[in-house]
Amino acid sequence: MRWYQQLYIGENAKGKKDKIINKIKENKLQRDIYVIALPSNPENLLDIYPAKVLLQSHFQKQDIWILGIAKGYQEAIEGAGRIIVSIYEVTKGFAIKEYFKNQMFE
Repeated sequence: MRWYQQLYIGENAKGKKDKIINKIKENKLQRDIYVIALPSNPENLLDIYPAKVLLQSHFQKQDIWILGIAKGYQEAIEGAGRIIVSIYEVTKGFAIKEYFKNQMFE
């Protein structure tokens, strides 16, 4: 997993950012936590995953580029929307994956 250095964080996840990230890195189960990632399918703009699916072996083998974290699905949807709008404002397009591939990830 790669983490965007300027991670988008939902309001309800803000106070728990470090704890959420550490638990994901340590493969610990978290309820109602979601990550916003670059899309695995070229037809998508972004992917939203419940953090618990990242524990599955399929996801352990993937190189997932995480852009944001959220507490709750609604907050994840809103966060994805903010990401899309902010990239559109900069690029006047929706080449989100290409935009972020040139950004700093850990």
